[in-house]
Amino acid sequence: MQFDTPRKDKHEPPVVPMINVVFLLLIFFLLSAQIAPPGPFPVTPPDAASGVRMPGRDTLFISRTGELAYLGLRGNDVWPPLQRRGAGVALTIRADGMAPAQTVAAVLARLRAQSAKDVRLVVTGD
Repeated sequence: MQFDTPRKDKHEPPVVPMINVVFLLLIFFLLSAQIAPPGPFPVTPPDAASGVRMPGRDTLFISRTGELAYLGLRGNDVWPPLQRRGAGVALTIRADGMAPAQTVAAVLARLRAQSAKDVRLVVTGD
């Protein structure tokens, strides 16, 4: 009794090189993609027991030294564009955990004086 061995079809394209190319493309796009634009300076948010992360492009940064940054502007230059913001747009504040509390309180008071309705402070959770 003789069994036939299965023969490979000569017209079937090789699959392994295609898998290699797809895998390399996947790695390339993962490494070259920018998920979120970097902030103007490093910020470590304060810890909170619970919180909701609210990503957004309308973000005011406060550094650990109390420096403000908004839309590429720094210092007191951030206030005119903050005042021109739309009323329905949420403002996200990313303050460093070591930022002076007086600075954060002063920023919140000034935003309230400018009639800011929706202000969210970014914190880290457990």
